[in-house]
Amino acid sequence: MTTPADSDSFLNAAPCGAGSAAPGADSRFVVLTRAYDFAARAHAYQRRKGARGMDYPYLNHLCEVAALVAEVSPDLDVIVAGILHDCVEDRHAALGDVREAFGARVALLVDAMTDKPEWELLTTAERKRLQAESLANKPPEAKIVKMADQVSNLRARAKALDRWTPLRLRAYLTSCQVVAEACAGASPRLDALFRQAASELAAALDALPPLSAAETQALDKLGDGP
Repeated sequence: MTTPADSDSFLNAAPCGAGSAAPGADSRFVVLTRAYDFAARAHAYQRRKGARGMDYPYLNHLCEVAALVAEVSPDLDVIVAGILHDCVEDRHAALGDVREAFGARVALLVDAMTDKPEWELLTTAERKRLQAESLANKPPEAKIVKMADQVSNLRARAKALDRWTPLRLRAYLTSCQVVAEACAGASPRLDALFRQAASELAAALDALPPLSAAETQALDKLGDGP
């Protein structure tokens, strides 16, 4: 599968190397640059909901996830998987592209982050439950990436409360907590950041005034979205 930009970088990126010795700073920089290039091209036309009706590039989310992963793990493959964790699920790249560009271990971690196509029409709660069941048997590195993703998602929603109904946000928060329980222990630091983000979102929701019927209807039309 090619991206909208049909990037040569997918085929030219050097594998990270699952079992190799840790690369030097220059080598790590090259691999990370290639990963961000891959992700930027893959998600070039994708946006995330921001506050006051403003959307922002999806790459911002991927950068935050990678930064959170890097806080708790120096493992280059895991950081790269954080950058690429959504590219297959969002159907902008094939898992084979990831494997060829960055190696089998990165592809394995990205695959662990990828919802099955048949989950697409399920409710958020059902998808999160299935994610939790799947992640329970995945390696700690996959759980680290997922927890970083969950922290980023909760933070984003807390900053853009006007883009979802409070009911949807509370349901999303509850669903994320199910996933967090399945990933607990992989990174105590990310566990703590998740609890903090969840607490802040819950407090922000508690402080919201009730929506009018028209506001609720308008927000419902937006759906869950990214």
